[in-house]
Amino acid sequence: MNPLIYYHLKSVFIDSWFFLRGNSLEKSQLPCVPILTYHSIGCSDNSFFPVLPPTVFEEQIRYLSKRFRLITLQTLMSALSSGVVPKESLVLTFDDGYKDNFTVALPILKQYGAVGTLFLTTNCIGTGLPLWTDVFGALFQETTVKSLYWRFGKPETFSWTCSQEKILAFKTIKNLIKTLPEDRKIEVLADIEEQLGSASSFNWSQRMLDWDEVRILHEAGIEIGGHTSSHPILSRISEEQVYRELSDSKNLIENKIQAPVTSLAYPNGTINDYNEEIQRIAEEVGYRSACTTIDGVVTSSSSLFALPRLYTTEPSLSRFAWLLSRNMKKAFQG
Repeated sequence: MNPLIYYHLKSVFIDSWFFLRGNSLEKSQLPCVPILTYHSIGCSDNSFFPVLPPTVFEEQIRYLSKRFRLITLQTLMSALSSGVVPKESLVLTFDDGYKDNFTVALPILKQYGAVGTLFLTTNCIGTGLPLWTDVFGALFQETTVKSLYWRFGKPETFSWTCSQEKILAFKTIKNLIKTLPEDRKIEVLADIEEQLGSASSFNWSQRMLDWDEVRILHEAGIEIGGHTSSHPILSRISEEQVYRELSDSKNLIENKIQAPVTSLAYPNGTINDYNEEIQRIAEEVGYRSACTTIDGVVTSSSSLFALPRLYTTEPSLSRFAWLLSRNMKKAFQG
């Protein structure tokens, strides 16, 4: 057999197997609710920050809308407060507040009658200010320099000769930045920009949502939640700063949309990025729930201020369906 035909048939077989596996779990057996994490939905030639293609997003929403009742996090919390885990339900969440959540994602959601929850980093909404992660990605995307000297903590030189090595250096340095105290990020980014050169071609004014777009999203049934003011890793700032980040962003959103804000997503959201004191402050400020980025699905035993979520970057719909089914089965079995 021609090798190209063989590998094509093999790919079709594997995709079909994943799809069938992803659809094999009976709905009546699902005492859990997945929460999916999205960020930017669009087309971009920047390899250094996550963007999910609209075609992949639409495939996922089409599949999910046929299988699940798509609800907001606020609706899920109301069900859980009454002691019920709503079967056949799923929550879509969008972190940060990218403009393409309005221009690209919203029309697709409307097409399939879907809703979700959008978590806003309020300092970036309507201000033209980008997230530091996007600035960092743009610096790496634009640079023609082949190395960078890391001088913060243990000194190290990162060098690259190809795109794969460049991406690896980018990811490694990005993770190093996340380990630093929040008040050093500006200094670090300035140093990196001095070494790599500026990313002057990026139009940051069109990167994030404005408040008119947020209000339209809210009116379309999208729940608006908080994601802090400036997107710090909360465990790396003082309790006073945590309180200010959570309360200021919540109050601003409520003022802009004239509706309560009860859902929160922790920036970065790993097990090291929040703690019991941060959860207590979130509840004191007035949130009813908070999402992490820890893999898992919501069950009756889930902590309301440490809700697990699942990432959605898998481009193959069949494998996406299988991964979702696998996580739900794990919750059911265990």
